[in-house]
Amino acid sequence: MRVFLDFRPLATTPAIDNIASRAILNRNMTMKIDNRAAVQAMKADAHEAEFPVSFGGLAAAFGFVETAVETIGASETLTHRISVVVDELVANMMRYDHTLDEHAQFMLCLVSDGGGIRLTVSDPGRPFDPLAFRHQSAPDIGGHGISLVKNLARHASYERRGGRNSLSMVFEADH
Repeated sequence: MRVFLDFRPLATTPAIDNIASRAILNRNMTMKIDNRAAVQAMKADAHEAEFPVSFGGLAAAFGFVETAVETIGASETLTHRISVVVDELVANMMRYDHTLDEHAQFMLCLVSDGGGIRLTVSDPGRPFDPLAFRHQSAPDIGGHGISLVKNLARHASYERRGGRNSLSMVFEADH
């Protein structure tokens, strides 16, 4: 079962960085996002939903991840690690992929995977393999999100399929 959620921000604010984006989002949005009913309606082994590539979509994705990981039965720590990865990847979509318009949707799929969780993030943007990306040293703060994403997952793979970027990562459950 696939669920489509469309949450649009009440105010458009440029992303400064992920933390500032969340603060701006929290101040400018009044809706409470609860995906529990949507997640419970899905099969227990796979949780999949699409969201707009926007601050509102990112906020909805956080609620979806929290509820899906809880339904799978994983820890709060694992929920946090997966949320950090989603935050970094979606922020990069918004910040760097100028081919995405206001109708673009990213997809999240969470599946129980032998004691851990497999997360797949898919988007219709220009082809980009984050696993092949090599960070160039720079004096400024930032630009380390993809390295962080790589280090938080036990395993990661990328493919371009059906005109979409698809990044799959396996996260180990906490013991």
